[in-house]
Amino acid sequence: MAKNKTQKLEDKVIEALISSGLNQSISYSFVSPKIFNKILVPENSELRKVVTIKNPLGEDYSIMRTTTIASMMESLQRNYTRSNDKVRLFEIGKVYIASEDENNLPEERNILTIGMYGEADYFHLKGVVENVLEVLGVEKVSFKRESQNTAFHPGKTAALYVGKECTGILGEIHPDVCENYEVSERCYMAELNLDILFRNAALERKYKPLPKFPAVTRDLAVMVNEEVLVEEIEEIIKKQGGNLLESYRLFDVYQGKQIPEGKKSVAYALIYRLEDRTLTDKEVNKVHDKILRSLEYKLGAELR
Repeated sequence: MAKNKTQKLEDKVIEALISSGLNQSISYSFVSPKIFNKILVPENSELRKVVTIKNPLGEDYSIMRTTTIASMMESLQRNYTRSNDKVRLFEIGKVYIASEDENNLPEERNILTIGMYGEADYFHLKGVVENVLEVLGVEKVSFKRESQNTAFHPGKTAALYVGKECTGILGEIHPDVCENYEVSERCYMAELNLDILFRNAALERKYKPLPKFPAVTRDLAVMVNEEVLVEEIEEIIKKQGGNLLESYRLFDVYQGKQIPEGKKSVAYALIYRLEDRTLTDKEVNKVHDKILRSLEYKLGAELR
């Protein structure tokens, strides 16, 4: 039987995640009410409004989950207790949002959850998420600082937006949550709404001929305050690069020796090119200097 659009999109997501080095996991949609305390969910949170099972197998399976964070933390904990020092997992499952009317069925949402620890950081996680977005052809994506979700570290977490719609969260799990699960490693997790991603997916690919004229590549390394978001830097690069800037790539973020406390070094590779002629060094230098001046003025960046 032929697969429908959703099934085809799900296959693409799974393929992208496996290609990124992740293993698929499966967990029950029935969970324990105790999970909310373990992942630090506030008492007045909407997540605590759950669908209760009338004939549960036991307390540990007595409600339908409203978040997949606890399920993934249990999977990471299981691997940690078995001395697996590097874990990369993903799960495609559902959460169940109770209706205000008890006579109505709960809303089911398809969720992609990514969890990892060991030789990982926020940028590893973000790269995996970006691979999923790319394979789905989702555009108008942005990452915004997020500090309200108590399960995550408030300074190392972002919300994913598609257009103006919040599509999920990604970042480092709060140390207290890791402690609750007896995992002595920094854990990184993403919880994304697949229904929104699939609704914005564009699988048609347009052909673009190979460029006829050579590119000019320049590196740009600047030092900024550690609270400056990479997105803020990239917005300036895109705006000031104009039609000469073909692409850019973040290749290094560094804090440590030779970098003052409270600062970080961020480095990009910028590619300049025109479709109809070869660029001159003078033209590239003008735009490159314009980007640097704008970073200095708006973000207080210093050239390294």
